Amino acid sequence: MNESLAFARLLKSLSREEKRLLDQLIIENRLKELKHTMVEFLQKYGNVIF
Repeated sequence: MNESLAFARLLKSLSREEKRLLDQLIIENRLKELKHTMVEFLQKYGNVIF
């Protein structure tokens, strides 16, 4: 069984609450990545922009 099919089956088996928590974790992780990217950008180009 390939990984994407196994992952799809796992997602399908999750309860509504588990899916909500997973979505929340994904969003929090994306926000952390975005914050890190913004900090790097400002450190590199902040003095040029401001």
